[in-house]
Amino acid sequence: MTNRKKAIYYLFLPYIIQLFIIIFIARKMFIAENVEKHNILSYWLIGIVIISEIINFFLAYKLMKEMDKNNELAIVKSEFKNTEALIDLFRKQGHDHINHIQTVNSMLMLDEQEIAINYLQGIAETYRFSGQFLRLGNPTLTAVVNTKKELANQKGIEFIVLKYCRVKLSKIKPWDIASIIGNLLDNSIEYLLMHKELPQKIYFHVENTEDMKGYIFKIRNHYKQDNINLNRLFEQGFSTKANAGRGYGLYIVKELLEGYGGKIEVNTSEDSIIFTLEVGDKNV
Repeated sequence: MTNRKKAIYYLFLPYIIQLFIIIFIARKMFIAENVEKHNILSYWLIGIVIISEIINFFLAYKLMKEMDKNNELAIVKSEFKNTEALIDLFRKQGHDHINHIQTVNSMLMLDEQEIAINYLQGIAETYRFSGQFLRLGNPTLTAVVNTKKELANQKGIEFIVLKYCRVKLSKIKPWDIASIIGNLLDNSIEYLLMHKELPQKIYFHVENTEDMKGYIFKIRNHYKQDNINLNRLFEQGFSTKANAGRGYGLYIVKELLEGYGGKIEVNTSEDSIIFTLEVGDKNV
């Protein structure tokens, strides 16, 4: 059942039924022949109004919970896709490793050392992801960052890790971690793909806060200066892209972070835009 149908089912239908009951009682009050009957109907009307409001409040609360569950389910599905993509990547790389080893072994057995050397040099130049798997402590964060890292590499974007540490983030729901970091990295990837004239590089940074009770993330990419008010980037529906339906990624990131007591800032240097987010962790 869609959210719209649920809204009709939970709110509008009960409200219409309650409205008809109230109108029926009000009509009876209007034609009541004596004061006693009028008073009894008045009490019934007040009671029904109160009960109706309680029911409406309960149904609205239930609808909100259902919508929250649907949103969480959608993000969980997205996280599963990221994890599946990472597993597929490892499977593919394992298969590639075997093929490369067998090929080089055949060349050496045929005493083709020079061809084998050229083959290995070609692999070294193009095989960027091997040996660069980031282990960030948090399983969700590890899956998201490594998946986006490989996606960037496939698009010709160099993913540079400046600093990283092991991250717990035990008080943040896994799907919210995926949404926060995934949206920021997607934003950087999409921006660079729209501006091929810029250096195709993304810089990732995560470290503990000074009090060791949280983490600071920094995601930076090269940026073309324009007249956009940076503070508007976090407004709901605002987008620098022409695509319809865009403009909610950074708004969602800000809303999620603030819900966990965190914060996000955006700044620019001469040639870069930097998103800095800070979030605490109760179990750090």
